[in-house]
Amino acid sequence: MCDGTCHSFNERVGFRCVMDSCPGPDKCPGVCDGAGTCIGCLQDADCKPGHTCEAGNVCSSCSDGVKNGDETEIDCGGSCPLCPGTCNIDADCPGGYCWEGLCVRCDDGIQNGNEQGVDCGSIFGHCPVCTGYPCKSDEQCASGICAALGVCCKVVCDGCNQCDVSGECYPIIGSAPWAGCMEGQACGWGGDCAWLKGHPCTKDEECFYLSCVDGFCK
Repeated sequence: MCDGTCHSFNERVGFRCVMDSCPGPDKCPGVCDGAGTCIGCLQDADCKPGHTCEAGNVCSSCSDGVKNGDETEIDCGGSCPLCPGTCNIDADCPGGYCWEGLCVRCDDGIQNGNEQGVDCGSIFGHCPVCTGYPCKSDEQCASGICAALGVCCKVVCDGCNQCDVSGECYPIIGSAPWAGCMEGQACGWGGDCAWLKGHPCTKDEECFYLSCVDGFCK
């Protein structure tokens, strides 16, 4: 007798028994799996128009307003279109890049993805280089400033100053080609160019070694 369940002869694979005259708590609205279990589908033909039979023997549609099939969210993910903010490759993220399945931007004001700092220093070069890190051109730096020593700096370091690993300028002592000192000068202790030994002087501060004796730097 057809009782609308997946028991007795109804258990053959794909059997669909729908009889209004046979209502019951075990009535199967889908199809039988051949082992006495009611499932949603075995093939697309078992589903409503516009739906497909997905993993788990579930009828699914990418526009039915329900999270089903292999969807990761309602009507998206899996075999449906990507969910907002998710990705498989960089091309899935306009203006950003794909990192561990999520879209990340280099201008969102937070340190995320593979960034070494806020919106900078991504491992694979997606974002600009952070201050204090090596660079070859201004364009590589988040600050837009690649200092003479090849490090991204927060500001331009003028004269006898250079950028350190913090991205800040600090005074240097000695010869510095970029400092703009005249011939016979070097960067002195006060952060300015100072005269080397033998050059005429009027006071100690004019000399690199802070010693002006008899009108000459010592």
